[in-house]
Amino acid sequence: MLDDFGKLKQRTQELGNHHRKYLHLIASNKDLLIERLEDSGAIDEVHLWSASPDLSSEMDVICSLGHDQKEQLAFLGSFLAHQFLHMNIRAVDVLRLSLSSQWNRSKVYRDFMLQMGTELRRLTAAYMDKLLELFLPAEDRPTYVICGVGTRADQDDLDLGIIDDGVQPHDAFNKAIGKIQREMLRRAIPLHFHLSEHVGEQGFSASIDEFESLLDREIQDFIIITEMLGAQLIMGDEDLFNEFQQRITDRYFYNLLGENRFHEGYLRGMMGEIRTLQLRKLSSDSIHPKRDALRIIKGLLAAQKTVYGIREVNAWRIIDELKTKSPGLQPEYEALEEALSFIEVFRFLYQLVEVQEEKILLKEEGSRAQLELVAELMGYQGVGVVHGYDHLLIHYHEHVQAVRATASVLLQSLHKHLEDISVFAGFLRRQRKIEAPWKQRDNIATEFVVALRFFRGTKFWDDVMTPIEQDDELLAAFVEDFMSLSEEDRHVWVRRYAKWGEVTIIALLRLLVLLFQKRRQIGSRQLFHELATTFIDRISRRADLIPRLVAVFEHYPKLLNDFLVGLSQDEKERFADLCEGEVWSTEIETVRKNLHYFCRLHHSASHYFRRFFLRVVDRYPEYIPYFNQPERLEVLAKGIFARIDSLPNFAQKKEDLGTYYDLEFLRVGLECMEGVGSQKINADFTEFVDNYLQTLFDICKREVAFNSETRIRTHDLLALYAAGGHGRKLAFDDDYDLVILLNSNDSEIRAYCTKIISRLNRELVRRGTMPQYRFAEHFGDFVTTFTELHSFFSDPGTETFIEMSQLLGARKIVGSRKFANAFYDQIVRPHFLDRKEEFLSQIAGEIRSRHEAVDAGIISALEVKETKGGLRDIELLLLILMARSEMYQPVTQELREPLIGQFPHREKDLDRIFEAFRYLKSRRDLYRLTVAAEDEILPTETGFMARILGYCEKPNCPEGRQRLVDNMISTTQEICGIVYSFLDELGL
Repeated sequence: MLDDFGKLKQRTQELGNHHRKYLHLIASNKDLLIERLEDSGAIDEVHLWSASPDLSSEMDVICSLGHDQKEQLAFLGSFLAHQFLHMNIRAVDVLRLSLSSQWNRSKVYRDFMLQMGTELRRLTAAYMDKLLELFLPAEDRPTYVICGVGTRADQDDLDLGIIDDGVQPHDAFNKAIGKIQREMLRRAIPLHFHLSEHVGEQGFSASIDEFESLLDREIQDFIIITEMLGAQLIMGDEDLFNEFQQRITDRYFYNLLGENRFHEGYLRGMMGEIRTLQLRKLSSDSIHPKRDALRIIKGLLAAQKTVYGIREVNAWRIIDELKTKSPGLQPEYEALEEALSFIEVFRFLYQLVEVQEEKILLKEEGSRAQLELVAELMGYQGVGVVHGYDHLLIHYHEHVQAVRATASVLLQSLHKHLEDISVFAGFLRRQRKIEAPWKQRDNIATEFVVALRFFRGTKFWDDVMTPIEQDDELLAAFVEDFMSLSEEDRHVWVRRYAKWGEVTIIALLRLLVLLFQKRRQIGSRQLFHELATTFIDRISRRADLIPRLVAVFEHYPKLLNDFLVGLSQDEKERFADLCEGEVWSTEIETVRKNLHYFCRLHHSASHYFRRFFLRVVDRYPEYIPYFNQPERLEVLAKGIFARIDSLPNFAQKKEDLGTYYDLEFLRVGLECMEGVGSQKINADFTEFVDNYLQTLFDICKREVAFNSETRIRTHDLLALYAAGGHGRKLAFDDDYDLVILLNSNDSEIRAYCTKIISRLNRELVRRGTMPQYRFAEHFGDFVTTFTELHSFFSDPGTETFIEMSQLLGARKIVGSRKFANAFYDQIVRPHFLDRKEEFLSQIAGEIRSRHEAVDAGIISALEVKETKGGLRDIELLLLILMARSEMYQPVTQELREPLIGQFPHREKDLDRIFEAFRYLKSRRDLYRLTVAAEDEILPTETGFMARILGYCEKPNCPEGRQRLVDNMISTTQEICGIVYSFLDELGL
């Protein structure tokens, strides 16, 4: 049968291994302690194997048994260990009992934590009081207060603040506190003295005068202020504690009739910290109760209590008072209370039964086992294959998300309060019938920074930024005042604003974006660039700011995008370089890579390409994290495309169709910039543009029919063909050559079709890729009839030859097979194929004429489309070979096999032709995406192309750029020779 110590050891097995320290203390001292108790006849006065009803008196008895201080400390530590283990064992039993008979888990959790806090504080207070008595007699002590400034139930450490009277040096007192700290570390719970570390000059304590001297100058560390606001008397002089509250902590509460500078500063600091915690990314393989939610909850409560004048320090008691004082926010307070109770119990129990660490790993086998025990203690049971800890973790994350959502609501209420009481309100807000107070200031720009000094280090400035964003006149005055300073003074103040931005990144970015967006109205371009450059200079020296930039990017991607839009190329490059170095956190590193990629995209993208990704950013900023994941963008685009039919009206259908187009253009462009092969790029681009044109045509047709009084049927009479680059299934042409054909002379049908194309045209223009309508300038209408084509091609000439070449290589996008057959029989066969020799002679003449222009220097050798051996030569040669063979199909890569069948002896040359076409086209595509939508390649602008294509590792690499240019020229020269050999063979 187990003895009392054996029973205690057995019960302690359910607790974490850190409780072995207490078992060791008991085992080391129990025999001698029991012997002394029995010898003194006090064995019945001290509770070793059960909870003590009177800790202080029993500790007195324990101390009296020691023959010297060493024995007294050993016996006292042993007694504490007994009581500590009884307290935790009893806690587990009581929680299980309460949950078995009470359906309201949240109330059980709350009552449990309140009780644990009370018992732990009572035990540690009695122990520290007895230690101080041993180390320093009462008559040698100064007037002092020891306060608890942390969570009452925390067993991993005990946060204390010690205040003295400041009358004289207290060396003996500080030595005694030092001894208490060592004893607590050795036999109980470690002590932390946060307040004295930041304030006092005498080691463990600080005087009220020292607090005043430090805190009068600026707001200081708001976390320390939060601890002061939560201070609760443990032991010491109550009058001194009351004086501390009156002289120090009261200044942080809202005063309806007095100064609120300290209150405002505390709110700015705490609200900024709460928002920072909100933005923190949740880990995928661990949880961190303090960081995930508890700090947000307690920060909100601390801020709210200063607004409503609540002096309570316990979180649950504060919530009770807040429900009464602010009934309109009762649902939010109830959500906080439930989350607080759940997460505090979760954290407490995990540290009780596993390990006293804040971070809880989820993928380790041992952690799962302990989480199952925690789940069981919290009343969760497994159901089938679903474990209790699965339910526990689901509820944990639900509460965390609820806390973050609730925080947003409560921050809004605090924001409104801040707007009303801020020292900045006077010159940021207009008054009715009175000149705006800011107009009476000497200089808004400098006044603002002067006022900022007291609030240095605080992060929340929404209440200041919002009026500036809403009042152009105020912003104009701000810029005017700034620019009125001498250049030397302006640079000083610019540096001060940039320094402010190191802490308040979001606020400064909002100001910079505003300055850029209003640059034309208020002339703020110069100020924007001066501030932006100085800000980038400062943060480039602060590697610790990268995680904060990453957080801004993750949660405010549109803000960072709008900032990047305004930067010069050099500024963009410098900012991108800031984000290049790796960071230690896996989660942050993933987002950092996205940020770096996004910055590089801003830097390297041409205006032609940038307009598409900026449109996506403007409408769907949440898609920015996927910019380096084209496969995700494709899924999003397909989802948007799939829902178009279900949208309720034509305007929404066209809007979503446009978004689909922009997303796909962005996706294919990004793939191209990542080096994806030309064939895939062309195929993907052609597919989404065809989808877009076909769907847009259908929407416009249905819209016209819906709005028409009479229904007109086009049957198989109308078709839309794509000529030019899209007709040849090529990506990234800067315009669309469209041919709208009608096989009817009915004026009513033609007018109906013209309405359809007019609507289609408006949408194409909105997308920014200008449509060109072949034959429209000849016949004055979007729609061209077969009769008009007959007339036009019956009188052949130079002009008709150009249109012939376009039409012969055109590709049908919309229209029936019956229409295509009619078009071939009535137009292609009689006007092109039956007169092919004349047509081919004109094509060959165009090639030679253009080559003469190249030789004369009129056309550049790097004009990749028009140069000798360029894309135009290849396209026209393929058209010649196709017509000579009496083939009729679009001039695309699909021509390779049929042409080799017609010219088997030239298979190698044809292969080289198609290979060179892909080669030159990919270079042109990259140039369009990274430089400009031009066909002439400027060697000095090919840096990004060279890096993407593997010619060099850095964009600014002259050797790599030169190799790229040399390869392109040698390719076109080789193709020029092949073209002439074909022309000679064909007698052209």
